[in-house]
Amino acid sequence: MEPEIGIAAKVAFLRSSQAYGEAGEAVDVIETHYSWVFRTRHLVYKLKKPVEGPGFDFTTLEARRRNARDEVRLNARFAPRDYQGVENLTLEQDGRLALGGAGPAVDYLVKMARLPDERMLDRRMKRRRCYHAEIEALGLYLARFYARAPPVPLSPRAYLDRFRKDCAVGMNEFERNFYPALAHKAAFITLRLRGLLVMRKADFRRRLASRRVVEGHGDLRPEHICLGFPPRMIDCLEFRRELRLIDPIDELCFLSLECARLGQPRIEAALFRHYRRRMRERPPPQLIRFYKSFRALVRARIAIRHMADKATANPGWPRLAAAYLATAATLLSPGKTPRSLLLRGETPYGENAL
Repeated sequence: MEPEIGIAAKVAFLRSSQAYGEAGEAVDVIETHYSWVFRTRHLVYKLKKPVEGPGFDFTTLEARRRNARDEVRLNARFAPRDYQGVENLTLEQDGRLALGGAGPAVDYLVKMARLPDERMLDRRMKRRRCYHAEIEALGLYLARFYARAPPVPLSPRAYLDRFRKDCAVGMNEFERNFYPALAHKAAFITLRLRGLLVMRKADFRRRLASRRVVEGHGDLRPEHICLGFPPRMIDCLEFRRELRLIDPIDELCFLSLECARLGQPRIEAALFRHYRRRMRERPPPQLIRFYKSFRALVRARIAIRHMADKATANPGWPRLAAAYLATAATLLSPGKTPRSLLLRGETPYGENAL
């Protein structure tokens, strides 16, 4: 029988620099929907919360152990040297907690190297320091990854049903959290997306017939990308495999959307240029339009969900949701062909930058 140690006691211990043998060193602590993240000078430890949600359940010690192992294994595809393994959080004979001690495990943490903050893509974009060579390396790396990834067979019905289900979930999120103006716009977007699923069914079928769906990252955002030679990616969506089974065009559209939100829409050109050259294909513009607008709807839904979580609640979330919905609506409006996905307005690149 596992010892009963509450999450509060575990977090209190892991907040202390002495837990890592680095007395006096500051420990940065980040709380997310599903995890606690503890960052020392050189290392990062991630502890899953004992919670459950759509498609996952972390309420048992064994489930958190399996998930930690999966997180290391899956992220090693993108950053093999940085994900160092799973560290046991143990309860010692004297009743104190320890990292990697001799006592029984009371939880499990993912252990990884701390990547340099100044090389994370989101930081670079905010400072207008997205250098040409690094962005080209990122585009080339992703194109090679998708080209080498084994295709995953999916039926057209299963693939399209996933989009239909997500559209319905998005509507419920807005209505449940009492944002009528946003819910009205989300309803318009959902209706148009469902229409595209019908009208462009042949495009989706061709993608599946061409065996384009692979097991990708699943949450490829700028804050998860460390620029370099080669670049490295962290924090893939480890606990829901069906959301990692993805058309590479979809994943690139998601990253492009987030780059545009941070004022760098032109990064999209490098990403798609390398993909087209490597895969020798030119995806239909309407398919790209669908993926981008769908991703914007999903991000708006997640922003609203944050408002219901005391760990992440912030008055800025509804504004961000509105910006995502405005982008999706523009993409889906008849006769409009936006040159880029602008959520804040285009920002010039910095000197010597891409």
